Amino acid sequence: MMVFLNGWGARYYWDYPRFDVGLRTGGEGAFARLVQEAKALGYRIAVMFGSNVARRNGPDFPTIADARPRDGYGDFFPANYVDWDGDRKGDGFMVFMNLAVASWRNHLRDRTAGIIGRYAIDFYFLDICGLWENNVDGDMLLGTRQLVEELAQRFPGVAPIAEMLYNAQMGFIPMSHVPRYSLYPQANFGVVASFNHLSFPAPGRGSTGIHEYGFGHYQPVRLDQPQIPTITFVDDTFTTQREAAMSDIATAKQRFAARGGRT
Repeated sequence: MMVFLNGWGARYYWDYPRFDVGLRTGGEGAFARLVQEAKALGYRIAVMFGSNVARRNGPDFPTIADARPRDGYGDFFPANYVDWDGDRKGDGFMVFMNLAVASWRNHLRDRTAGIIGRYAIDFYFLDICGLWENNVDGDMLLGTRQLVEELAQRFPGVAPIAEMLYNAQMGFIPMSHVPRYSLYPQANFGVVASFNHLSFPAPGRGSTGIHEYGFGHYQPVRLDQPQIPTITFVDDTFTTQREAAMSDIATAKQRFAARGGRT
């Protein structure tokens, strides 16, 4: 079973691109213990990294500022698509970044490698990896592939996971977070393994945990679903919603057995 840790840096998204263990979640010692004890129980750990967004007023930004993608007219692409503070206006403290530019690719590679190596992480998730823009500073697809190849050389068997994976990436990223081709699902599920998005609601009230969506409609695991069964865990999942979570786990085991041990 894979455990997807998306808030391991303590303040979700805010400190991109530092990618350090946050004090709010207990610091490095507590994180190391969490990973070690989870792996001893048979779980495999996936950690979330932002593949192409960074906080422009962060302390590390000046060294990677040249990787901001520009279009043919020299204009930057804003990353203001999320309303983080709930004022009904997208917030622009983040900017998009281009993995084809060496400064950003090397920064992300080294940060990812540091966490994988230090804590024996099993998977790394590349947030918003499916973004592609025709950028004058380099092809985002090629930059992403180079990052994955360099990490594969250092950590054989540690697999990448992409969000919004598009077809050209499926040759080097075997797993996705959310399908992109809703009208042609076999183009995704027939090629790569996928699980539900980070915003998938938890049992009970349908909380999405740290995700900006807030709440949604909880959907129990089904035997016939194409996605890998996914359960979102929040504060009340182990208490008032324990029965629903256990039911989902039981259904997931049935699905796994019915598929001959395939995800």
